[in-house]
Amino acid sequence: SGGDDGNGNSFPMVVGWLGTNSLFFLVLAAIGGAGAFSFLLLRKPDYSTGSKSDVQASPVKEQFLSLVKMIQNPRMAALLPLIFFLGINITFYAAWFTRQMDEKQIGLVMIVFSLGEAFGGFIASKVTDGIKNGKYKAIGFAVILQALALGMCWHAQVSSQEAWFFFPAPLLGIADSFFNTQLLAITSDNFTAQSTDAFALFRTIQALGSTVAFLITPLFGQSYVTSANFLKEIFINGGCLLFGVLML
Repeated sequence: SGGDDGNGNSFPMVVGWLGTNSLFFLVLAAIGGAGAFSFLLLRKPDYSTGSKSDVQASPVKEQFLSLVKMIQNPRMAALLPLIFFLGINITFYAAWFTRQMDEKQIGLVMIVFSLGEAFGGFIASKVTDGIKNGKYKAIGFAVILQALALGMCWHAQVSSQEAWFFFPAPLLGIADSFFNTQLLAITSDNFTAQSTDAFALFRTIQALGSTVAFLITPLFGQSYVTSANFLKEIFINGGCLLFGVLML
């Protein structure tokens, strides 16, 4: 059995075990299920042993105006291009990068990417703590990793050897982890008194970058694209990164 996309084109319904893709899905489902179950273990706050929070929600209009005002801050304006790149990068490794390989290989490659992401998150703070300007040096290190990964992606594309996509995967993961953790820490350092608004703006601009990248994806192709179009996507990723770093 199958379905219809509304244009008269039918597609098969895939049923059964799909190897690494199914295994990857089960692992993610188990992690998600464990996270959801953990909420059931939360206890109801006992205010008899403490005091209630004095935090009050501000009106939506006031929150919006606060974000607009923060964007006008010169320091935040300098951070926004690199934050925007983080959204572009999500689309790169989630859609553009994986689109160029066989679907049976995507699960394994993204597992390697996830391991790199976890490793980067684990060592990021340990490496930067106690180092002068450690956060900025960590971002510089991530830029080098990202450049190497993009070069490997291009080599994998032109060599027609899909096994090469395994090599940039962990570098992309480590770089993405360093970018997110360190840039968020820099934002927090610069806006300690406005940390809530700064975090909200950070995630908003990041989501905007990812949305823009997804919207332009059809310009290059929904499925496997030519080397010329993939090179354009690499240049978009690298160009946004370079501009963000120069502004930082």
